[in-house]
Amino acid sequence: MNRKISFLLAAILSLPISAQQQTTTSPEKDSLATLRANVHLVVLDVVALDDHGHPAADLNRDDFVVLEDGKAQQIKQFENRVASGVQPSAPQPATPAGPGEYKNVPATVPNAVNIVLLDMLNTQTRDQGEARRHLISFLRAMPKGRQVALYGLDTKLHLIQNFTGDSDTLIAAAEKALNAKQSALLDSDAQKNADGELVDDIKNAAFNPDVAARVAGFMKTTETAKTDQRVGLTLFSLQQIARSVAGVPGRKNLIWLSAGFPLNLEVDLEASSTGGLISEPERNYREAVERTTAALAEAQIAVYPVDSKGVIIGGVDVSVGGRGTFDMDRSGTIGDVMSAQTTQYSAIHESMDLLAKNTGGQAFYNGNDLQGSIARSMDLGSSYYVLAYTPTNTDWNGKLRKIEVKVQGKKIKLFFRRSYYALPDKHYTLPELERNLVSSMDPEIADSTMLSVGVKLSPGSKGPNSITLEYDLDRSQYQFVDGDAKQKVAMIDLAITGWDKHGKAAGTFGQSLKLPQADSSQTRIAFRQQLVLRPNTARIRVGVMDRSTGRIGTVEVLSLPFASEAEVKTDIKPEAKP
Repeated sequence: MNRKISFLLAAILSLPISAQQQTTTSPEKDSLATLRANVHLVVLDVVALDDHGHPAADLNRDDFVVLEDGKAQQIKQFENRVASGVQPSAPQPATPAGPGEYKNVPATVPNAVNIVLLDMLNTQTRDQGEARRHLISFLRAMPKGRQVALYGLDTKLHLIQNFTGDSDTLIAAAEKALNAKQSALLDSDAQKNADGELVDDIKNAAFNPDVAARVAGFMKTTETAKTDQRVGLTLFSLQQIARSVAGVPGRKNLIWLSAGFPLNLEVDLEASSTGGLISEPERNYREAVERTTAALAEAQIAVYPVDSKGVIIGGVDVSVGGRGTFDMDRSGTIGDVMSAQTTQYSAIHESMDLLAKNTGGQAFYNGNDLQGSIARSMDLGSSYYVLAYTPTNTDWNGKLRKIEVKVQGKKIKLFFRRSYYALPDKHYTLPELERNLVSSMDPEIADSTMLSVGVKLSPGSKGPNSITLEYDLDRSQYQFVDGDAKQKVAMIDLAITGWDKHGKAAGTFGQSLKLPQADSSQTRIAFRQQLVLRPNTARIRVGVMDRSTGRIGTVEVLSLPFASEAEVKTDIKPEAKP
């Protein structure tokens, strides 16, 4: 991989030592994962509500009919995930499974987990404050045991609090970190008005009439560039969240608190070049939208957009003069302003509806009960059915396919994602792989779980700051491709980043491995690595990437087993050969 992940740590890497035998597991538990690994499988989370709006708990496989582009599909996997009253303990990806052992995928999880994203990138400051206030009110009254993670988005994604069911912990995190601030890429209403007034003044002054048009054009170009950045950052952040929770079993409900959804994830981009953008100059975000849609679907994420504006009342805000809000190509009446606002809000709400519909969620807008909207989102997503099918159309040509799910003979309201892109397997470039791996090592986001990673740490024999890591990976999650010697190999990239107790970077290490394909009895990948860390290193994150598929797994280690100088001098032994 690219040497930007460089040898900033003194490191000694041992060769693979052995492949362990797979332990016996339940076919029912692992069947869905096995199907996903070997075939193109479309997995649907279906929320089913009866006439009273309560979860319909008595449905079976034969009750459901699944259509893709109007053609019936055979349901190959069916699971009833209608929630009971008992909530399992919170998933803790980085909690040691044993002495010195860390895993990124928890052994048990609730029926569904919830992710709240407070979007400060696309939301004006005043609306951020309202969203934060309602979020904290919800957390104070949140049912015990409901698992929630908090994220914030400004010019990057921040993990504010990982999954927990403790309201006090969530409230403290929200109050400490989710303070309202003006988005660097979103002009305030006052700034937009000031820009408009400047153009109006130039237009009315004794200048060349083309000057006003050129100034207005420059402002539009700047606005478009900022929007491009916001759309790109928003899409990339959604992909980061998807990578973080992809390996966690079950449904994930993403409650997205925002007032300016700059994109939707459903429109037929072959028919329209404006699919990724609302109320802005025409842009085409086809590839990024497709990739984000696929990542959300694979991670079983349903999006619940919540408009933090609440009930919208149009007009000119008293904080601005209003003159600058008039479009220079219009007559400049208050009616024009109201008409433009109505068009903009309608487009935003349409985008919210499409985003929700095509991920299996529901949009909430034009209401002041944001607290109730958050609670309803989590309630809706806590009980569902899992349906999986292999499409009869085997042409993976990247086109949009429509999905329809019905329940025969019963009055049931269904929520499910309505489409997906039939994308062929992605072949990543080295810069793309590097970007994804480096972003997954960011200490401000949760561990990536696309690959399950287990590491066991013990004191090393190379000095007081040395540690030994023993890796345990699932061989079935890696893709083996033709190697140099007519033998299939898996290309695995390792990355380790360290930080001191203040969060300052303490070094980065990168290494690539070629692992030969083993016989079918060897289903684990195990190898040992010894590192000499900088003396001030307090914690590390370990990352593993399958270069062929771009899948990533990371696990954070919060306690390092350093040995003392005396222990090292009395315990130095030759390292065992593989």
